[in-house]
Amino acid sequence: MGVLEELSFRVFGYSKGAWFWVPNDESTHPATGRTWSALPGRHPFVLLSDYTGGPALAVRPRSTTSKSGLAHSAHPPRHVSTCKIEKDGWILRVLWSLGAHAVSAKNYSCLEPDVVVVSALTR
Repeated sequence: MGVLEELSFRVFGYSKGAWFWVPNDESTHPATGRTWSALPGRHPFVLLSDYTGGPALAVRPRSTTSKSGLAHSAHPPRHVSTCKIEKDGWILRVLWSLGAHAVSAKNYSCLEPDVVVVSALTR
């Protein structure tokens, strides 16, 4: 991702249902100072509402190992070139907050293609 993607965010923001693969060391909850995981790697988070800027935003994490929450299928192969949702999993009911720095073009994966899943995110 580059300058055009960052400029697009600055103009349009990101929509509810946008997925981000955030490095664990950038997954710091602004209120608690805790990271989602102390291990190296990345973790997928989905936006719970449209985001056009601000210090923090509400997300839900996704897991391929914790079998609780909203069942979530892998995204269709190559629905967009940046998509990393390649395995079936679950969107956890845990609410998490991310700092604005974590929601960036370099961490962007895709927009959730299933409208049923998008509508279920805030239930």
